[in-house]
Amino acid sequence: MKNTDTPSRTPEQIRLAQQTLATIEANPKEWSQVNWRCETGMCFAGHAAMLAGREWAEPENSFSDVVVDNKSNPHAWSHNDDEDVYVVHVREAAREALGLDDIEAFRLFAADNTLDDLRAYVGQIAAGQPLLGPIDDDKDDYSYEDGDL
Repeated sequence: MKNTDTPSRTPEQIRLAQQTLATIEANPKEWSQVNWRCETGMCFAGHAAMLAGREWAEPENSFSDVVVDNKSNPHAWSHNDDEDVYVVHVREAAREALGLDDIEAFRLFAADNTLDDLRAYVGQIAAGQPLLGPIDDDKDDYSYEDGDL
């Protein structure tokens, strides 16, 4: 299934994608596309979530991949069984902030994306196009389990 619908993104979502790319380009040593978050950097999704104002649920744990959310988000769950703190995976937070569908998020947040791939994707976002690119666009089934991302 190809994602060919023209997405309707807000100007804020487009600016966030551009700002995220600019942050990565200005600080390449703080970018690691293979890790949501690690001791030295974050992937595109991690940078986007932080620029969108999200906070890590465990700021002292550099390998934690969840951000604080609210109970009303259907993707959120209670953190460490604490009913006062709800979290969502950083991928979901960034997907929502950037106005991406699941297929687009899968493409943009892929661990093997290069900086040139990210530039191409952000260009497609800015042009109001669906994200089509290096990930197998002829694949019929983009289903995956949450743990696959």
